[in-house]
Amino acid sequence: MPKITVRPPKAAAVIIVVLIVGMIAAAASSGIFEEAGPVGVIWIAMCVAIMVFTLVISFGKNTVNIEIEDMPGLPTARESAEQRLKTLESLKKQGLVTDAEYRSQRERILGSL
Repeated sequence: MPKITVRPPKAAAVIIVVLIVGMIAAAASSGIFEEAGPVGVIWIAMCVAIMVFTLVISFGKNTVNIEIEDMPGLPTARESAEQRLKTLESLKKQGLVTDAEYRSQRERILGSL
């Protein structure tokens, strides 16, 4: 079974951190925390926890591994490539793709195996 390693994009983490810092700054400048009391402290703690978690999963060494199971009825990569090559050959015979396009696409299909 093939495995895929996934990591959230770093740009998304930076955007999330900027948004959370902005939310905390806006709330602090409006005086909400003085009125909210302990709830305000909990809110800030949760925001900081979300920021730390986002930064750790985006910039840390940990990744998420996903195993893809073979599903009955779905074509395998080889069968899919064979079908794409047949379709490409048909398009070439019909004159719908040039020789250069044919060669380029054929190389791409074979390279995906």
